This record gives sequence, structure tokens and C-alpha cells, in this order.
Amino acid sequence: MKTIPLMFIALIILSISFPAPIKAQGIVGCDAELDKCEVMRNNQQWGLVYNTCCKKLKKPGPQPCMCLFFKYPALKETALSLLRFCQAPIPKC
Repeated sequence: MKTIPLMFIALIILSISFPAPIKAQGIVGCDAELDKCEVMRNNQQWGLVYNTCCKKLKKPGPQPCMCLFFKYPALKETALSLLRFCQAPIPKC
């Protein structure tokens, strides 16, 4: 009789120990996007920066990647630099 509750508890512990793939890859996807924009900007590819990065930053509504960047000091300065370059407002997170 005790075997089934113990197996159930073990199953719950196993399922909790693995993070959700979306949350685990959230900052990775955003980080890659920021890096791509920064590389284009450093290579002075202004048209590409405007079309791929600035248009996204100027869209109204929440900016989930930018809110993530502000939580990580290593990424915050690069994100602010890109926002200033694009003359985009700083999102409210």
C-alpha cells in the first residue's frame, strides 16, 4: 500500500527538478538577439540595425527581453546603449 504514494511523491520530485524549457531558454534567446543587434551596430550596418532591432524596440507594448536585460547588470548597459541609439523609450518593467 505504501508503494503507490511513494512512487507518486518520487514522480512529483522528478518533475519539479527539471525546469520548464521556455523559462530556461528565455534569457538565451534575448541575449542572442541583443548580441546580433550589437554586432550589426559595431559593423556600422545602420539599415539592418534599424530594420531588425529598432523597429522591435519602438513597438508599443511590453518588451519582455528588455525587462530581462535590466535584471542582469552585464546586459543592462548594452541594452540601454541600444535603446539610446534607436531613440526608443525605456520600457516600464
